[in-house]
Amino acid sequence: MCFFREAQDPGRRDEARRRLRGLIASHPERPWLLLVLGYVEMLSDPRSAEDSYRRAALAFRKLGDAEGEVMAGINLRNVLGVLGRTEEAHTWVERVG
Repeated sequence: MCFFREAQDPGRRDEARRRLRGLIASHPERPWLLLVLGYVEMLSDPRSAEDSYRRAALAFRKLGDAEGEVMAGINLRNVLGVLGRTEEAHTWVERVG
């Protein structure tokens, strides 16, 4: 999680995002990168984190990676709660439960 650690410094957060997005473009088959991007984005932009977590959860599901899907789904549920979308958050709890 070195990207997340670097993103703790607001002055380095944009660089962490830029590097992660580059890796995602080069390795779209690795949804773990989307999950980490969600962690980084959650520090300052929950709406962007929502998109990253959702994309990660769906990609993990497509790959049959239950652990990854649950991790991304839990984080998606959390960000939806922060955004006040509790009904949708509950739906994700049921999906990964």
